[in-house]
Amino acid sequence: MKLAMMDILCPLLALCLLHVPSVHASKIKWSPRDLITFAEELITGNGCSSFDCPTSYRPKYNPQGINGTPSTAICCTPTCALWKCTSGYKTNVAYSANEGTSNQACCDQTCAHFTDCPAGFAVPTSLVGSAGSTVSECCRPKCSQHSCVGVWTQDLSKKNVAGTSDSECCQPSCMSVACSTESGFAYWEHRMDKPGNTTDYCCQKRCSYYSSQCPSHTGVPNAKEDTRVEAGSTSAALSKCCDHKCSGRTCPSGYTLKRSPIRDMFVDQAQGYGGCCAKTCAAHTCSSGWTKAASRINNTMPTDANCCEPNAATCGDYDCELVGRYNVTDSSTLARTNTSRENCCQNTCRGTPCPAGKTVIAGTAGLAATSVSVCCESQICADMRAANRLAVVCNASDSSSSSENSSVDACNGLSQATCPARYSSVNNSGNVTLTPCAWDAALSICSANDAQSADDCAA
Repeated sequence: MKLAMMDILCPLLALCLLHVPSVHASKIKWSPRDLITFAEELITGNGCSSFDCPTSYRPKYNPQGINGTPSTAICCTPTCALWKCTSGYKTNVAYSANEGTSNQACCDQTCAHFTDCPAGFAVPTSLVGSAGSTVSECCRPKCSQHSCVGVWTQDLSKKNVAGTSDSECCQPSCMSVACSTESGFAYWEHRMDKPGNTTDYCCQKRCSYYSSQCPSHTGVPNAKEDTRVEAGSTSAALSKCCDHKCSGRTCPSGYTLKRSPIRDMFVDQAQGYGGCCAKTCAAHTCSSGWTKAASRINNTMPTDANCCEPNAATCGDYDCELVGRYNVTDSSTLARTNTSRENCCQNTCRGTPCPAGKTVIAGTAGLAATSVSVCCESQICADMRAANRLAVVCNASDSSSSSENSSVDACNGLSQATCPARYSSVNNSGNVTLTPCAWDAALSICSANDAQSADDCAA
């Protein structure tokens, strides 16, 4: 029987060797008995030699020597594909087919547990989950080695953290905040390199910051706008920055606030102009021969002529020249007993207001204002003379006059460039008419613009 069995087994030995997994073939020490047992298992179908291990398992070494009913637990070894790496290790798919049931066999160590960084180095957060077990793989310079410049300053809470950039190691300094002069701010000089990102901490307020908050009739003078404010409250800052204006002053009896621009000045500034208040006729004492005029009580620049009336029983006795006016000659006026400059005298052009559209004729201030035309002329008259636009002066009785083209119409013949800068002047026995020249684009000529002429101009 043994001979018959051997006759069967011997031819199978070559097959036995081929059947063994190649990964184990060089490591298995085969004895004659092992070969016989292995062959018997092949014939009978019993034992691990014929057992197929499931996915993620590999057959154990020397399966012919394993006793017991074949099963995964008895015949197979788990591979790393089944292993779950724990904290401080990470999976490497290259190890999936390897046999193993430990972190050391199946995983790569990460930098999370690396503790051998040299002085001045640390494991950065970005490498905590990366595979590594050496200084070069896991360690980077600490923030204590980084210099923060510009709008950054050192963040001491990060000095032992790994980092090599401003964003990793630094925090914004007050230099990163816009403390603009236009907004009324200036940098606190001792905080410029300190951590900060708000105007409240980093910026010192100037007086110009409070200009819109000053109380009524006060303001920030130009000389104070750049003054830096160190005050514990807004009210204290306003007290320091806001100066009083004349418009808020209460003048003593007999005085009144001066008109603009003095009224709008700061009190200190107005001192150079005699102060905010002007003396009125109410505080004036009339000289002998004069009586204070009640109607002029609020006049400023107090003098006898401005505040008082000359003593006179009738207008005939009233000396108008003393108050800058002219004596009249009609008997009814001279007989008046209610003596005043208004009742007894002829006003001058200086005190005569011109109607709308007209202006005072130069040199007429001291003339008797017998009519508006004596004192006033159309504004266009003054405008044209001021622009030095005269083209030619004509007399109404002239049949001709000299001009650029020897024409009565002084505008004719002027070039397009010269035309708008000229006007004609026609003297009608002392009553002068000024007419601006205008270019007629349709006819390509320069002619007088009668629609804008003025016929009441002074000679």
